[in-house]
Amino acid sequence: MKGPLYKALRTTANKNPVHFHMPGHKNRTHNMPWLQDAAVIDTTETYGSDNLLHPEEAIRDSLDAIAAIFGAKRSLFSLNGSTGSIYMAQHMALQPGETLLVQRDSHKSVYNGAILNRIQLDYVYPAYDKTRHIVQDIQPEAIRDKLQANPSIKAVMVVYPNYFGITSDLARIAEVCHAHGALLIVDEAHGSHMHFSDRLPPSALSCGADIVVQSTHKTMPSLTQTSLLHIGERVDEAALSRAGALFQTTSPSYLFMTSIENAVLYMDSEKGRAQLDALLDQVQAFRRQVSALPDYEILCAEDMQNGLDLTRLLFRHKNCSGAKLKDILYYEHNIALEMADLYYALALGSVNNTQEDFSALVEALARVGEACRHCPAQIRTPADLIPATIDLPMYEAYYQEKETIPLATAAGRVAGQQLIPYPPGVPVVLPGERITEPLIQKLTDLQEQGIDIVGMIGPERACVEVLR
Repeated sequence: MKGPLYKALRTTANKNPVHFHMPGHKNRTHNMPWLQDAAVIDTTETYGSDNLLHPEEAIRDSLDAIAAIFGAKRSLFSLNGSTGSIYMAQHMALQPGETLLVQRDSHKSVYNGAILNRIQLDYVYPAYDKTRHIVQDIQPEAIRDKLQANPSIKAVMVVYPNYFGITSDLARIAEVCHAHGALLIVDEAHGSHMHFSDRLPPSALSCGADIVVQSTHKTMPSLTQTSLLHIGERVDEAALSRAGALFQTTSPSYLFMTSIENAVLYMDSEKGRAQLDALLDQVQAFRRQVSALPDYEILCAEDMQNGLDLTRLLFRHKNCSGAKLKDILYYEHNIALEMADLYYALALGSVNNTQEDFSALVEALARVGEACRHCPAQIRTPADLIPATIDLPMYEAYYQEKETIPLATAAGRVAGQQLIPYPPGVPVVLPGERITEPLIQKLTDLQEQGIDIVGMIGPERACVEVLR
């Protein structure tokens, strides 16, 4: 029997595209030899298999080895992706009603976690480069100012690196947080591989982070939905155990746990580190080649104040939107990228990409660039974030009675749900925040330029939910 999902996945796989998107294994089984045993090791808590929620044998030994590799006090297999890790991280760091300072361009799971854990949020905003039209790093001074202005903040949560690979001065941010008695949670979902090379930005744990979330499936050869949660010396081990027991499934996947273990051990091996080094040589050559193409611009480490994850390749063509570039590469050149917005397209490299992958992408970009060379330049909506006005905590707004009205008439009303331009997937409005005229104009402009707004409803996707 072959159902519709299997058929769709098999149809896509049969096209054999070049993969520059998640997962990090790039749909290739090399570096995952354990897969040949998948059927026989897919088990449950029985003789010899241990128990994730109370590990005493093989799982405990595996987690101890992983913690030692990353330099954590303790680590935990997280089997609901980094979404689940974020929920647990917040639960460990804060009590209901306490305040978390959040980097405003965080993933939506950060905000969903605030609802589940009933915590209040304050925001710190990243810098915005108006010339490159890109959200950049978080300044330690901005966090310091927030902590001094609001002593009720118990923890700070930042993204490192961000989706585009940009990193902040995390060591300095950790110093600021600890000087003010706040824990530092780092969403390192996109950076689990950085620990394994001195040519990449330093890992969050090495910078002094207290709780670290990693998506092994994003940048390492591991199955989708696999994640790790690490704690440092300032966090109680018992708190990690309690959070795991509360948020994790009681039927954990042994395939997922094996996948994480294998990926970490491979990356820490001589072969894995050599392959990562080879990847960094490949992306360095790729940057040189794309920089030499007419009308292209690619983000380089020299452009950044605090560093860049070089395995992320963010590029744009002056006459072509990132979204259009991404579609052309897939439908005409069989190359699948990770993400694109109005300005940029993003390719993710991993140790499972090959030199042939990068050569194919360079050749395709050259052809696309020549075709777009004489296209008129487009006017695009800036990618900056409009500061939010919080009327009430999200966890209160989420449960209040709501009504649906046209976005055009929503100025002054309080949002009842998240409104998320996709791509890139960062909420511009959250439950409990006031909708303003600038926000309405931004959302309208984005829709007119072909960006889908998750949370907009109705036949024309022109309505929003607001609090009554």
